[in-house]
Amino acid sequence: MSSHVPWYRSIMLRVSAVIAVILFIPLIAFWNYFYDISQAHALQQYEEAMHNTLYAASLMMQNTMSQVSDFSRQVSQDPQLILLVTDYQNNAQNAGTRKTLRSQLSLALNQYVSQLPDLESVYLYFPSVKTTITMLPNQKEFSTDDPYGNLLHQFYYNDLRAPIQWNILPTPDGADKVLSLSRPVEAGNGCMLICNLKNSAWEPKLSDLGLDRVDLLITDYAGNVLLSGEKKGYNTNITGCWAPAFSSSADWGSYPYQDGDQSVQVTFYNARESGWKYLARTPQKDVSAQLSLSPAFYFTAVLCYAVATALGSALLYQWVIRPIQTLQASMRLVEGGRLETVEPAARRDELGVLFQCYNHMILRLRQLIDQVYIQQLLHKQMQLSFLQSQMDEHFLFNTLNTIYAESCREQADSSAQMILILSKYFRLSLSYGQEKLPLDQISQLLRLYLNLQKMRFGPTLRCKIEEFPEMADYVALKYLFQPIVENAVVHGLEKNFEDHDLQIRFRRQGETLYFEVQDDGAGISPERLEQLCRQINGAQEKSQESFALKNIREQMCLTYGERDIHIESQLGQGTRVWFVIPLERKEDLDA
Repeated sequence: MSSHVPWYRSIMLRVSAVIAVILFIPLIAFWNYFYDISQAHALQQYEEAMHNTLYAASLMMQNTMSQVSDFSRQVSQDPQLILLVTDYQNNAQNAGTRKTLRSQLSLALNQYVSQLPDLESVYLYFPSVKTTITMLPNQKEFSTDDPYGNLLHQFYYNDLRAPIQWNILPTPDGADKVLSLSRPVEAGNGCMLICNLKNSAWEPKLSDLGLDRVDLLITDYAGNVLLSGEKKGYNTNITGCWAPAFSSSADWGSYPYQDGDQSVQVTFYNARESGWKYLARTPQKDVSAQLSLSPAFYFTAVLCYAVATALGSALLYQWVIRPIQTLQASMRLVEGGRLETVEPAARRDELGVLFQCYNHMILRLRQLIDQVYIQQLLHKQMQLSFLQSQMDEHFLFNTLNTIYAESCREQADSSAQMILILSKYFRLSLSYGQEKLPLDQISQLLRLYLNLQKMRFGPTLRCKIEEFPEMADYVALKYLFQPIVENAVVHGLEKNFEDHDLQIRFRRQGETLYFEVQDDGAGISPERLEQLCRQINGAQEKSQESFALKNIREQMCLTYGERDIHIESQLGQGTRVWFVIPLERKEDLDA
């Protein structure tokens, strides 16, 4: 039978060629044709969407700025505030009057801030006395000796470039930064009104626009950062990826930028109404994730894929799947015990060789099963017959020696009684050639044997047999039990004729029979016990002492499968021997 398949008939080559020609090559060409156009279109859509978002953000911020600007203008022109500011500046050296005026100013600021929910706080900075009046309940006044008061002082002289200006200022505790509007109060000596905007006035609105998913920067035209959506805080760096946006005079634009190992897409919008720049930075991978190809691309791709898949699947089913299914069905029959061959197909590829090998294997397997089955039947029958004949001869030899010894010490009546019991034993044990007996009959055999031993030992031997109620419903090999009892008498009790107890137990444990023989005789030393267990349950050659137990284990293994005989013993304290076999119902044996 030839197993060589030419390379041009190889199923691997054909499957690869079908997939490459019908599926991959057209799809790759199709993808290359549409991808660049679709990518450019999607990028344009993203830029326009981001421009619209930044424009919406500018309108939202412009509305908030207008509200704060109108509020600050009204407050700075309030006559009552102007009067308090003037009095505070004029009485700056009078501690008592200054304290009273400071309280009045703080109370007025509290009243003003309640008028606009978007405001966090309102301060008044007096450059003439280098003092800041606040509405804070814990500290109504900051001087330049205080870090925060000194910071406002430095801001006034170093960073303030216009009478009305938006800036980023820290909070008094330094834990956060807020957007602040500075406006002069229409009073003497340059008092400055500072309105601090709540972060909640703009952050949720930007999040609603989707700008929480990008790095957002809002600056004035000079590049001073007013707001930043970066998680690390307010960014004051307008170099790097932001620099091209400041060099452009366009109202809006978008460009890619390589920021180290990361590629980003930067979009900017110039709000001419407020003079602010809105800049957004998005990783290119996030932009690519939003790219959407045109519906025509998807429709054409799905159509090509469906046609290619259908054609390729049909060919693969005809060439590969169908023959494999046929072989799989035959293998299922083999699992169920039916060794059926497969009708070989007229093909010369790997599957054709596989079908031929399978049929050859089935035919060979049939022959081997027939040979092994017959050999095993003959072998088991010979082993059982040989082991049982050994057991019969061994038992008869020991029994006749016992009768002979007793006859020498007593008169004929006792010997006759023993022979009568022995005859009952043989009549029951022969049982018309049956190898298995009900458990109650096996128990009766043990009682007859023990009656013989009681006639020998006299009242010094006390025996007890424990049974379970359904023993008559179950059967077992009749040669498994008596040799273990005989070993207990001969090796455990025979050397010492003092009082002895012998216990025999038949117990049902689920669907198994537990049989145990326990004596209080001479016992076995640990070294001898270990050697005996190896001889009985292992591959070690059996000795004269382990002959009977070794034969019992071999009978159990042949009939019930692999299992062991267990022995526990202590020198001078007795021995316990037990094994477990499956329970077999009497009606199953009759059937």
